[in-house]
Amino acid sequence: MSRADLLTGLGVSPGVAVGPVARMAGRPELPPPAPVSDVDGEVTRAAAALDAVSRDLTDRAAGAAADAAAILEAQSLMAADPTLADAVGELVRGGSDAAHALLPGRAGGRP
Repeated sequence: MSRADLLTGLGVSPGVAVGPVARMAGRPELPPPAPVSDVDGEVTRAAAALDAVSRDLTDRAAGAAADAAAILEAQSLMAADPTLADAVGELVRGGSDAAHALLPGRAGGRP
């Protein structure tokens, strides 16, 4: 990346920042949407995925510096939010598979 490159995205706070850029890997590729034959099982899988993410973030927070730990803990709380689980469950009951119901934007988050 040259100094002339402009990066855009969703900011988490107002203002301007200057510093080195650490780019993360791209978004993981999901399989194509699949029909759901066991809706209750799919809702359970989605809830288990949210729980696993919440626990993983909590574990990562335990080994992180204070500022990073606070961010990871906040993300863990978001993954554990029952409102998110309810929204994902409604999307699955509406025909989405768990993986696609968990996409940001589908369950009320930002894409």
